[in-house]
Amino acid sequence: MNSEGSITSNERALVVVSNLVTHGRSDLRWLYQFIEHSGVKLTDMILGSRYRHFHKLVGEPATLTNFLTTLAALTNEDSLQAIDVILHLHGDEKVLFFEDGEYSTESIKQELLELNHRHKLRMLYSTGCYGKHHAVDLVAGGFKVACGAIATNANAATEYPTFLTLWAAGSKFKEAIAAGDIALTRIPQDRAAKAMGFADADSTKTIIGDGNLTIKSGV
Repeated sequence: MNSEGSITSNERALVVVSNLVTHGRSDLRWLYQFIEHSGVKLTDMILGSRYRHFHKLVGEPATLTNFLTTLAALTNEDSLQAIDVILHLHGDEKVLFFEDGEYSTESIKQELLELNHRHKLRMLYSTGCYGKHHAVDLVAGGFKVACGAIATNANAATEYPTFLTLWAAGSKFKEAIAAGDIALTRIPQDRAAKAMGFADADSTKTIIGDGNLTIKSGV
């Protein structure tokens, strides 16, 4: 940590968990395969150099056990001060779908509370449906800020790269979310999702926790 209290790239780690094919609609398998891998590549391109560690759990390795094991190892690493997480998973109210099945976010919260140094958990961004409901439990489990969609999330194509770019540039979490979650792009994408059978599409994001955090913020 430098003299101004902000942390450097060597003091932070990023974990991305991406699995959309296993529990997604079979008729959209082609789309989920593309998103599952391209989202991680985009993250690597924009944020990879901004973190000392960049752990990717993609496809079959994207289990809850692997996620928790990765977090445990990182929180116990003395040189790390902050751990950020990005989730590309399917979700329902209070439920997240990892490769190995569905888990309530209440149970995930309890697992997070058992980490030795959970105070290092910082930001969690989710593209999952019903992420607003997950964010409450994930912040209660230790993350300083989290966000997610009200219902089915359909605007990641425009919101996600905007968020990544502004987060990498040092913008506040709430500012990066606001820049990507704009009605001009969100509403048409929600309408398209409804036309594809996702009647509850509502990508509007809700932030839980400290939206003033930046990529340089200590925790």
